[in-house]
Amino acid sequence: MEYEDFSRKVALIKARRKIAFLDTCYSGQAKPGAKGLFIEDGHGIEDKTARLFLSGEGTYVVTSSKSSERSFESESLHNGYFTYYLIEALKKGLEPPTVRQVFDVLSREVPAAVLKDKGVLQHPQILPEDGRADVRIGVAAVGSSKDP
Repeated sequence: MEYEDFSRKVALIKARRKIAFLDTCYSGQAKPGAKGLFIEDGHGIEDKTARLFLSGEGTYVVTSSKSSERSFESESLHNGYFTYYLIEALKKGLEPPTVRQVFDVLSREVPAAVLKDKGVLQHPQILPEDGRADVRIGVAAVGSSKDP
């Protein structure tokens, strides 16, 4: 599927708050240890294309890498670095985390792990960059201390 087509379809979702996490390479040319989403021109996901997801306040796109970088898989983690640390960030704390809290974990852990294991750079990105990103992801578990 082409990225622009996918982003247009997501933009049609009429939710007040949307968060898209994209764990995909810049080019979609899957090489050993990398993965991707087909992009017609092969030059990567441009900011203007990623912005198609943004349909109002409370909408965020978090990508696994810059448009010029590959997104790597880890044999030891049995997942992509981005997906692994995304799942870990979502499990932290008693309250559901905010988009900013999750992104802070991703932007710290993913580059460090990829650099250590692969010797290259991978930097997660968030759009809009200047957004508050205080939207909580998920709901509190039933039976938590917050329940009456």
